Amino acid sequence: MSSNCWVGFLLSVLAVGVLACGKDEPVPDAVRFDFGELHTDASGHAVRFAADGERIRALATPGTQSLRPDTTYRAIVSYVSLGDAIRALQIVRVPVYFAQSIPQFHFRGDPVRWVAGWRGGRYLNLRLDLPGSFGAKHSLAFAQRPPVVWPDGRRTAVVWLYHDAHGDRNDYFQDTYLNLALSPYIESSRERFDSIALFVNTLHGPERRAFPL
Repeated sequence: MSSNCWVGFLLSVLAVGVLACGKDEPVPDAVRFDFGELHTDASGHAVRFAADGERIRALATPGTQSLRPDTTYRAIVSYVSLGDAIRALQIVRVPVYFAQSIPQFHFRGDPVRWVAGWRGGRYLNLRLDLPGSFGAKHSLAFAQRPPVVWPDGRRTAVVWLYHDAHGDRNDYFQDTYLNLALSPYIESSRERFDSIALFVNTLHGPERRAFPL
């Protein structure tokens, strides 16, 4: 059999196999992973979720984890959409930080690995890798610095991320999600900001990331 015929035979067998799998196996529901706001009821159970930029939807089955009653949390939720409701598969709470006036010498600047950052409504969603060992506790803080005023009048808020590893050894990288609250910059009646610049001390030195507000 020639090489062209052999390739054609293999492709035909693969096509039949794919068609057979398509007939026998149901198409799985699409699973989404989103940052958003998680709302609890009077009993402390998660009952509603609003992914960033989307409407609030009910959880088809309320969460079993006991949280603070009548509270809104930031969370990453993996779920399947059911139209006006969702079926939550996993809920992971995300800590929210506010930038503070912190003297630079009061906090360490141990390096982190930058993975991603994007705006999600009133928050900056951040994904970092923290070098450390299993189970170790690290400290994070956001320090507010004087804003930058550009010649055309635009204003940029300046924030530094500080990371204290408390002398932990660097065995591996821990995937870490966190939120920086943007409400002090987008809801302020005294100061107007057009963007925010976040400085992060990485393994390659300080890096600047800018986000429009």
